[in-house]
Amino acid sequence: MGEGGATGPEIRACRNGRRRGQDHRQTAYLSDAKARGLAESTIEKLQQIFRKQLLGFTEQNRLIFLRDLNVRNMTEWPTSWKDKALAKKKKFERVVGFFWFCVHHG
Repeated sequence: MGEGGATGPEIRACRNGRRRGQDHRQTAYLSDAKARGLAESTIEKLQQIFRKQLLGFTEQNRLIFLRDLNVRNMTEWPTSWKDKALAKKKKFERVVGFFWFCVHHG
């Protein structure tokens, strides 16, 4: 899930409190989801996953850049989800979709 460049896009708040990087990716992904005509309830689920849960996980684990995410921590994160099996499966599919979007849209 690496990124090019010297540092790559950030996935959490900068030290000075200003956010960048992940916000750009999330905003683009959510805009794309809206453009595809996804239901508002689905958009809200995506916002919950990426703006709250993923951000919280990355802050807790001091993961700063998208390239810092790897198989180990992306397998660890779902273990913290309180959802039932089917909901976890669907959430994981949404996460895969986000990273697919990031890879294919630079």
